[in-house]
Amino acid sequence: MLNLGAEFNLPQAMWKDLANRIEDLIYGQASVTEYPKEVEDLASIYAIKIIGRQSQGIAGKKESESGYIADYQKSNPFMVAGNKRHR
Repeated sequence: MLNLGAEFNLPQAMWKDLANRIEDLIYGQASVTEYPKEVEDLASIYAIKIIGRQSQGIAGKKESESGYIADYQKSNPFMVAGNKRHR
């Protein structure tokens, strides 16, 4: 979950594009769609925040903790069987 802040005023019709672009950035995927500058700018900001949080979480875990990867995959809405992405 990510707090988008009180100043988040992107029209709801663009939320799906924003979510898709954030996902592309997180997974290092080239975008097949050209998004408006506003979506690109916000997606970059939020992707950096998400990646930073995931990095902190991973760094804070010990490799010996069993089940961490499985728990992470269960809580990550972008992870699905076979590592295929769904939109």
